[in-house]
Amino acid sequence: MRSHHCFFSAAIAALMLSLAACGGHRDDHEIRVTGVELNKTNLKLAVNTQEGLTATVQPTDATNTKVTWQSSNPTIASVDSNGIVKAHKVGSANITVITQDCGDSSHSGNHHSDGHNRHIGGGPHGVHIDNCNGGHTHWANVEVYDPYQPLNVTSIAGIIEKNAQGHSVGNVVLFVNNSSRIEIDGVKSSKGDLAAGMTIEAKGELVNNSQFNCTSISANSILSGNINSIDLASNALIIGETTVAVKEKAIIANFAAGDSIKVFGNFVESDKILATCLLKHGNGGTQATYTAQGVMSNHNSGGKTFQTGKYIVDYSNAKVEGTPVNGAQIVASGPVANNMMYAQNVYCAYYDPNTGVQTGGFCVFGNISNWDPNNYQFQIGNGYGCCSINYLVNYDERTPGMELLSANVAGNLRIEGTLTQSGGRRVIKAAKISK
Repeated sequence: MRSHHCFFSAAIAALMLSLAACGGHRDDHEIRVTGVELNKTNLKLAVNTQEGLTATVQPTDATNTKVTWQSSNPTIASVDSNGIVKAHKVGSANITVITQDCGDSSHSGNHHSDGHNRHIGGGPHGVHIDNCNGGHTHWANVEVYDPYQPLNVTSIAGIIEKNAQGHSVGNVVLFVNNSSRIEIDGVKSSKGDLAAGMTIEAKGELVNNSQFNCTSISANSILSGNINSIDLASNALIIGETTVAVKEKAIIANFAAGDSIKVFGNFVESDKILATCLLKHGNGGTQATYTAQGVMSNHNSGGKTFQTGKYIVDYSNAKVEGTPVNGAQIVASGPVANNMMYAQNVYCAYYDPNTGVQTGGFCVFGNISNWDPNNYQFQIGNGYGCCSINYLVNYDERTPGMELLSANVAGNLRIEGTLTQSGGRRVIKAAKISK
């Protein structure tokens, strides 16, 4: 009886050694997970938006590729079982993906754990194993921002208003000191020359969301010239071929036919301006300056002329940016006589849909519509001046001047950027937004 007992004990011991050598209950045909990667390791999301993360388990033919997701701060950014990250409020959080299979630590490279859930080895986004209390992990940092609060504001653009604190643009007070550089139409000026209604761009620093410390301010009129006549009944005056409408009759009463003035405001038609400020700058001798925008046609490279809208443009003495070519999008400015513009400046860009190449930069100005702050886009160019082309404009949270969109959804803006084409539609990637 004793010999039988010894035999069975030896048999059981041998079986246990065999199982141990085979890894216990582990299936030799199971393909174990060796790691997991995310398609992104940094996300920037606006409040109330979302974006999906994609996890790739390695190897891709592993037996168990299931994962779970966790957020280090769900009140800022949460994540669902499909890896969809939703932004809730301003702040930062880490989104972690964890494989269900603990995997094989011998294939975890230099990212592994010593069993105490600690990172050992290099790399900012750690992959580790914690002795089957959780599998391989990878994480992404999520920064959530307020799309209506400008980030790192170094410039501000808009129309000057006057209040008890002095000059302001919207709700932001402009702080100007003796070292601030001020220019009006490129001419060095002083703080006293700034007037309510001027369209300006200021460089400097935003402080406490209510004060902008200005290092420089530039104001640019959109028309200058001698007043031909004044129509008090319609609160308007005529400069060359352009009607300048003002809101208050008392403003017109300060001017007379023959006065040379600068006009600040917005074009509402190709030959009509809604003025926000009129500035007298001397008597006589100044030709009216016009701005034309549209598509270049009938280009004559030898004679240095082209046509856009109703104007024939002579650019022989103009400063030209970009390459004049038929089909180019252009903005030209200069004095006009009998529909002939003698351009002083020509800004043009050409996008060749066959090569995908753009020559020169691009700018467009007009009334915006269909503003979509969630997708950072809007349309511009609908029925404005000489421009009969609609553009889709894409921007992001760091585009200078984006703060104008929240306050001027139906406003008249200038967009500078790169012209492209997508699905047969002209698209501008905005580099700058201004009034």
